[in-house]
Amino acid sequence: MPLYWSEQAQSCTSGDDGVHFTQQPPDRSNSTSATVSWSYVDGIGTTPSVTCAFDHATAADCTNVLSRTFTSLGDGGHEFEVRLSDQSQVLGQIQSAWIVNTFTPVTFVFRPSYFTTSSHPTFSYQSGDPEPIAFYDVRFRHATPTTGFSAWATPTGGAHRTSGSMSIGGVGQGEDVCVEARATDDLGNVGGWSTQQCTARMVDDHSSLLHHPSTSRYWSRGTGSGYYFATYTRTYRTGQVLTIAGRSVRRAAILVTTCPTCGSLLITFAGHKVAGFRLYSKTRRLSVLIGLPTFAVGTGLLALKTTGGRVTIDGVGLSAT
Repeated sequence: MPLYWSEQAQSCTSGDDGVHFTQQPPDRSNSTSATVSWSYVDGIGTTPSVTCAFDHATAADCTNVLSRTFTSLGDGGHEFEVRLSDQSQVLGQIQSAWIVNTFTPVTFVFRPSYFTTSSHPTFSYQSGDPEPIAFYDVRFRHATPTTGFSAWATPTGGAHRTSGSMSIGGVGQGEDVCVEARATDDLGNVGGWSTQQCTARMVDDHSSLLHHPSTSRYWSRGTGSGYYFATYTRTYRTGQVLTIAGRSVRRAAILVTTCPTCGSLLITFAGHKVAGFRLYSKTRRLSVLIGLPTFAVGTGLLALKTTGGRVTIDGVGLSAT
């Protein structure tokens, strides 16, 4: 019966007065061709008969040949047998078995989250493959709030990685960073690039990317531990607005303080309502990241408008993915 992936390819060799392999394929290979060679010694002195069979087919006469080459081999197990005999007995018999695997590994990348406050977000990746993975290659691209994505590039240390994760450094505020990975297994099969996974770094509330209209002059800025970049922007007035411009935005998030007496926010993008939030919690919590519902990709202003009570903004995130 044919070999399955879980079985081990094996070969056996006869004694001195018999037939021996002089060349045979490795136990596992991604090559779709294979050559098997043999020699034999007849200690009896008669003229022997040599037969050979491939993959359990009917044995053929191989008396005048000492090698066979096979091409266009399919994935899975293969077996070749050589038998040496005379008219009365089998003088020697050997089998060579090997497995062909040309399947390329499929790799999956995992983002840390849709939004991050880290300038060095860490992505993990793994691959499913019958063979052990020799190494991974990682590539990335990024986009700013006002530009499109860059070309794919290999980060320092991104080639031939043997670990299952990698941190992408230098991600600026408001930038998207996307990562793809591919695997090469021990047989040399190279997989395709994975589906990209992306994260976007939050913009601090004190960033020049955030603005407030002249009619929203009741925002105050402060500093303190526990906040993103140790800063916050706060108002106690209803109807105060903060805006940030975005290009090809698909999703957004906010960093806020929640508390028993905190107020509420209305979020719009390009003039359309995205969500409304009460910033209530039983205890005071700083830098709470709230993801907004995904909306149609577009360019415009993301506006945060207070609708009552004390509102503390710690950061805003925009993402094109």
